[in-house]
Amino acid sequence: MGFEMEISNKLSVILPGIIIGVILFQTIVVAPTVFKSLGAELASPFLRAIFPRLFLFVALFGFASCIEKVFSNNELSFGFVSALVTVIFMLICFFLVPMTNKAKDDQNDGLFRGLHSLSVSLTLVVLVVNFFAVFI
Repeated sequence: MGFEMEISNKLSVILPGIIIGVILFQTIVVAPTVFKSLGAELASPFLRAIFPRLFLFVALFGFASCIEKVFSNNELSFGFVSALVTVIFMLICFFLVPMTNKAKDDQNDGLFRGLHSLSVSLTLVVLVVNFFAVFI
């Protein structure tokens, strides 16, 4: 029983930590570097390909975190709620990508800004709840 508890305790920190690291790396390192080194015209196709994968990757780790919470009997903990929020919000972001891209392509700047702001906000919430999940 002690070994299982030790693994669960480690996973409850590792999984949100991976989520935090991936989001920070993508937003602080990858996206700005791509824009700076490739320019907007070449960066756009790359970022259109990478962001849906980011959202699915983070959702997958959120799902793994949900499963870990269920098996560690912490179903109603803040960690479980944060993992569930991670899955739901990242899937919303994933499904917003085609609409956001279409708004950009159609030069509908207002809709683009709104959809982009929504996905940024949801990603920021995921970042924050996973940060707190590590410490609560």
